Formats: sequence, structure tokens, C-alpha cells
Amino acid sequence: MAGDGLTRSDLYEVTVTAPPGTAYVDAWIDRGAGVRLQAQGDGTFRASIPAPATGDHVALLAADGADVGFASRAFHVSHALYVVVSADWDDSDNPDSYLANADDLHARHPRLVVSHFFGPWVLTDPKTSPARKEVNTKWIKRQRDQFGDEIGLHIHRWCNFVTTVTLGGKPLACRNAPAFSSATDDTGYTVLLTSYTVDEHAAMFGSAADLMEQNGLGRPNSFRAGGWNTDGGTMTALARAGYTVESSAFPPDTIQKAWAGSLLASWNAMDWDRITRTTQPYYPSSSDIQSPTPPPTVPVLEVPDNGSLVDYMTGPQMLEALRANWAAGTSLAAPRVFQIGFHPRNFSKTLAARLNLALAEADKWLHADDHGPLVMVPIGALTQVWRTGM
Repeated sequence: MAGDGLTRSDLYEVTVTAPPGTAYVDAWIDRGAGVRLQAQGDGTFRASIPAPATGDHVALLAADGADVGFASRAFHVSHALYVVVSADWDDSDNPDSYLANADDLHARHPRLVVSHFFGPWVLTDPKTSPARKEVNTKWIKRQRDQFGDEIGLHIHRWCNFVTTVTLGGKPLACRNAPAFSSATDDTGYTVLLTSYTVDEHAAMFGSAADLMEQNGLGRPNSFRAGGWNTDGGTMTALARAGYTVESSAFPPDTIQKAWAGSLLASWNAMDWDRITRTTQPYYPSSSDIQSPTPPPTVPVLEVPDNGSLVDYMTGPQMLEALRANWAAGTSLAAPRVFQIGFHPRNFSKTLAARLNLALAEADKWLHADDHGPLVMVPIGALTQVWRTGM
């Protein structure tokens, strides 16, 4: 592997078991300078050679100064393909059976790390019993503590949360329009996030972080907008509130059939029209949320959900998105990200089967198992690879 701020550069480890009487073994990579392997006293010779540049390489081995080598080995050097699996907490209570399906993901995929975009309404909805609130919060804490899952923030405009937020000493007023698929929504759930001001955004993001911290969930630094409704004002507010990662950009064509004729479909088709299945992380321009140019940029990393959510993608479609970002057996000249996600509230066995298909393919190529360049990470860690000012 080639190194970056998150993945350490590998050494090319060479071990040769030689016949008795062999005096020494030399290795050459791509006809470069030779490296002498060190005798180990057990009939083996070893060397740790710094990995060359990304791409395809050949190592040649020769013994005792022979003019003809006794073996050659081809190998790849690649940057990482970072795999992010995210979960959007849309509702204030998730059925136990669907949480069990999410548990099964970790059981099936031991290297899996999930980035949970937690909904603060789990803590504020008066219709959810204290017992169910405890079930949901204990579950997500267990995912964090046992598997290293990340807890970020998800914001739909549920009035039971919005009205707990204060700005200038007064509670925020909950809007009921414009909504995704109807004229109004008195719950606030489907109201566009962009209908709120930058100051109101910042107040919501800060209040949610305080609430999560008070309930033992830690302070989030990653964010996804419900309905993917992030704009420049949202990004400004996130930076002001101390967030470092945003992940609402996605290929809008993935939802057009399911949301045909709705404001949700048309808004995203316009505001994310340049985001595709291969769009990579970037720091958005303050004047163009879909691009890092022109400067200046907002110091919040946009990590596109380029594989979309399992609600809108079949298993084979997610595999296509994975392959669009990395072709098996090839080397990456720069780090890349592939992201897919789900909603705990409706994570049925049917949807779980789709996600498991994509994750099973990813498992075949994990760097942790020395099989390829795929690395599963929490989304917040990607700021170690894509740094402010890049």
C-alpha cells in the first residue's frame, strides 16, 4: 500500500527458503538497484524493501551471483479505497428486528465499521417511551464501544427537536413548508433543511451536539442532512458549529423513480446534478457546493455517498458503483472513497441482503487481510487523508 495520513505505507516483505549451501540471495524491483536478503540461520533469507510507486511491479530473485534469476514475482502497489458504510437515523424509534439485522452486518463482516448519523429526536420525541429511548441509545453506544462505529449527526426537521433549540434566548419556530412531497408537513420531518437560516442551522447543530454529549453519545463531528438538503448556508453553519465532515452529496438519479414528481426529487436533481458514482471527497467552494473551485473553500470535507442508500440501490447496482471506483486487481494512483448506507428504521432482511452482497465483495479485497486495497473506516477519519487546503 502507498501511504497517506490514515494508511501507513507498506514495505515489500521478501522471504526465500533456499537449498542448503546457498550463500546469499539478491532481489531487484523493476531492474532497479539490487537488495541483498539477510540470512536468518534457518535456511531462509529475508528483506524488507520500501514499496515503490503506485502501479504494477516485478521482483526478480537470484542466488549466489547467478546471471539468471531463479524466480520472479509480480505485485501491485496501490493507494487505499476507503469503504464507508453509513446509517441515517430518520425516526425516534427503530424496531428491534431491524436493529438485529444491523447487528448481523457486524457478525457477517468482522472488519465493518458503520458511521451512524444519529437523530437527536430519539432523545426529544415525547411519543417515544423512556424504555425505547434507552434501547436505541444503548444499542448505538454498544456499536461504538464494541466495533468502533462512529456517531455523527442527522437532521430532519422534526418539530419535537427543533422547538427544543434556542436562538437569542427564544425557542426556534418549527416550519411546516416547503415539504418533500406535500404542501405542508406539521411534524416538520419532510420540510427542507434549507428553509432555515444559517444562524438557525448553527443553533440546531450546536444544540444537537450538546444533547448527544449529555447523553453519553459523544460530540459529533460528521453530518448528513435529511433528504440530502445541504446548501452553502448549511456548510457555513456546520463550520461555525465545529463539524469537519458533511456527507449529503449523492448521485440524485438514484432516487428519481422512488420520488418521481416530488420536491425532494427535483431539488436534489438540481442541487447535486454534478455528483456521480465516482465523485470523490472535496472541500466545497463557498460559492459552489458541488466543487472545490473557485476559492475560498469551506473547511468542512464533503464525502459523497456515491453508492447511495440501500433503499434506492439493488445489490448488483451497489456492486457496479464499487467497481466504478476500483477495478479488481488494479492499483489506485490516489486514495478514493466508496460509500453505501441504510436506514435503521426500515432495515428489513430484503434490504440487508442487498447490502450484504456489496459488503461480501468488499470483504474479498480488504487490506487488513492482505487481499487488496480496501480499507473500512469511520467517515470522520477521512479528514486525515483529505486535509483542509488540499
